[in-house]
Amino acid sequence: MPPLIRATGLALLWTLSTAQGQTQPTPSIPAAVTAPAVSTATTPVVLSGVVQHPRAYLLAELRALPSRTLTVSFTSGGQGVTHTYRGVLLYDLLKAAKPNLNAGTKNDALRWAVLARGADGYAALFSWGELDPDFGNRPVLLAYKQDGQPLPMRDGAVRLVVPGDGKGARSVSSLVELQIFRSGP
Repeated sequence: MPPLIRATGLALLWTLSTAQGQTQPTPSIPAAVTAPAVSTATTPVVLSGVVQHPRAYLLAELRALPSRTLTVSFTSGGQGVTHTYRGVLLYDLLKAAKPNLNAGTKNDALRWAVLARGADGYAALFSWGELDPDFGNRPVLLAYKQDGQPLPMRDGAVRLVVPGDGKGARSVSSLVELQIFRSGP
């Protein structure tokens, strides 16, 4: 049976269990926590999932990590926009979390994905392969600066910036959660 994906209100829940080598859906419990609509400097970005080192990052901690600057163009609200962003590469944080990749399975990383969620419940999904330098090598940023300034208040303290996307739809604003999971057997 394929993995079960359920949208519950604004939250996107992904639950899996393994029984006798098959993936079976399990009951999911909606989150009782109500996140603010916009993240602030004291709102952590929680990195969790099937990883050895889950972690919550505050804005100050992200700013202390090696960063990168990218100029990105995309369509937003029907208009073309171009901004220069500064932030931390998503892939670097994912590697530091040490997902439980199976070295015995050929290209096991290609079965993994990351769900990014904003404070308002908005979510976007990324395959590991598009982020990994050995495959797609897309430099997705957890951005905390836009055009040399802190992000506009509407974008929260941290947002994802996805170079190469024609629309800015996967550029999750007010980022609060990154969940790493394996999508197949």
